[in-house]
Amino acid sequence: MPLDDEISALSKSNLRERLNDRDQREERGERKIEESNLLRGGQFVCNEGGLAVTLSFCFQDADGKWFGLTAAHFVREVGEEVFGFTGEQADNGVRRAKVIGNVYEISLETDSMLFEVKQDVKCIGSLLAPHAGLGETPVKLPAPSSRPDSRSSVASSSTETTVIIPSLAQAQRLVGFGASRRGAYYGAVSTLSYPNCDSARIKQGDIGITHTDGASKKLSDGGDCGTVFIDEYGNAVCMHHVLRKHTPAMMGTTYESFGVPMQRIVDAHALLGGAAPLHDAEDRCVGPVRTEMFQGAATQISDTEDIAHFRIEILSGVSGICESHQLLRIPFCI
Repeated sequence: MPLDDEISALSKSNLRERLNDRDQREERGERKIEESNLLRGGQFVCNEGGLAVTLSFCFQDADGKWFGLTAAHFVREVGEEVFGFTGEQADNGVRRAKVIGNVYEISLETDSMLFEVKQDVKCIGSLLAPHAGLGETPVKLPAPSSRPDSRSSVASSSTETTVIIPSLAQAQRLVGFGASRRGAYYGAVSTLSYPNCDSARIKQGDIGITHTDGASKKLSDGGDCGTVFIDEYGNAVCMHHVLRKHTPAMMGTTYESFGVPMQRIVDAHALLGGAAPLHDAEDRCVGPVRTEMFQGAATQISDTEDIAHFRIEILSGVSGICESHQLLRIPFCI
């Protein structure tokens, strides 16, 4: 059953009013961070330098350990600490954060990473933040193309409910739930599969998505990397990781948000049911380089990894992690 049938009773005019209000806050550079006692998709996670992205979702392995999935380019190596905000803010605007886990695995090919969650941090598996429109229904992952030899040793029990994602169509509508955007925001597929490797940031096969109001409007903001885009049935289609800004000469600027297909991400991580080996980032810089610019035929293109930067104070012994509170249910009806 499409999620259209599960939309709340909010009127379309009320939904549009909330969307416009959120856009105005974003233009002013405002970000609302609220305390939560549960770790779940759609929240900010950051490194020790305050570079923050969106947590895609959490899941358990066969042994009951909790893990989180997000974009890899804000961390450097396996074992690195991952932080969550406590919801508190000092007088000087510094946000307080605590360790919530450690990087477990990095896949450079898919710009994705898994981190193992600390035992004292509570999680909700495969769910997005409140009011995201899915309620208590988990995000559905694509079935792995191949499985590891020993399912009992590395495979996640979450793969038992995976599904085969149907083929995408040009202009198909998808919805994402990013920590920076703070609500359900929707776009249309503009690139079914990125054709080549002319960009160091965008991966071959990436899915491009543009704002449904037109490409002149950005679909994603800094901090939204890691956002899961889903279709109308709740299937995870891709994970956002790069924003492309295209500025032709004598023409208006356009934007396209690119995401790695979730099929490739599942296949890249054994804990999600895939059979690919671990990928360490020791031989390659992942974190510091966030923007790539190149120019040709009087056209300037900028590929930016959508990372937010906060000034943080790292605390110890503090309970709770931050949540970017979601305001809307899935707006497929708009």
